[in-house]
Amino acid sequence: MPHLKCQPCRNRLYRAGSGDEVGDLCPACGSLLEPVGELAEVVGFRLTRLADTGDGAASSAHQRIADQLTDMIVRRQAARAEARLN
Repeated sequence: MPHLKCQPCRNRLYRAGSGDEVGDLCPACGSLLEPVGELAEVVGFRLTRLADTGDGAASSAHQRIADQLTDMIVRRQAARAEARLN
């Protein structure tokens, strides 16, 4: 089934086609998406439709996480450099 769910932000996503969605991340929060067995599981979840572009929302979510990690590393290195000066 081409429906996926993000439990933390209560999004359900629909992707046209039945490709392999394993490893996709939520475009809103970056959490790992779970497959939906029955649509009853996602009643009340907000629906988001993803374009099936090959590197669509998953790669942008991956990029967002990579950017956050880079920022965190830079801040940590700056804190260590400051601590060495004191």
